Amino acid sequence: GMGTGRRPEEDEAQWLDGLREVTAHAERVGGRLLVEGINRYENSVSVTVADAVRWARAANSPNVRAMADVFHMNIEEADLGASLVEAGEMLAYVHLGDSQRLEPGQGHLDFDSVFVALRRMGYDGWASMECNLSGEADAVLPQAVAFLRERVAAAERADPAAVR
Repeated sequence: GMGTGRRPEEDEAQWLDGLREVTAHAERVGGRLLVEGINRYENSVSVTVADAVRWARAANSPNVRAMADVFHMNIEEADLGASLVEAGEMLAYVHLGDSQRLEPGQGHLDFDSVFVALRRMGYDGWASMECNLSGEADAVLPQAVAFLRERVAAAERADPAAVR
């Protein structure tokens, strides 16, 4: 679907061959690979979080896990929180960027569903902002961090019984 000239099965086979090669290297050097679902406008092999999990499992290595990017998820996933929960223990990293790829809090993305889901599943991995900025970094980044902290606190209030 991305103009490679190959059938989808051929693209997937090539992707898996490459994944196996880099997985072997990661295992040799003690590295970790994260497979990301990137929206359909940018690729046709790993589009959703479920795709990333499927590929990470196909690598058959503890060194390969899935990551979620809420910007891409906003395009592809019907329910952000449910997609994260379904990833379960395979989820090892989360990218945070709002609906138009600006810093969190500047768009319409449902960060509450994201953080409630992460809390419910006991996620203890890393997250980082991957975004463009709507203004000067010194002004907008502290606002984005405050927004994210508010969303985390709201998730804790919404689900106080969940284990971290």
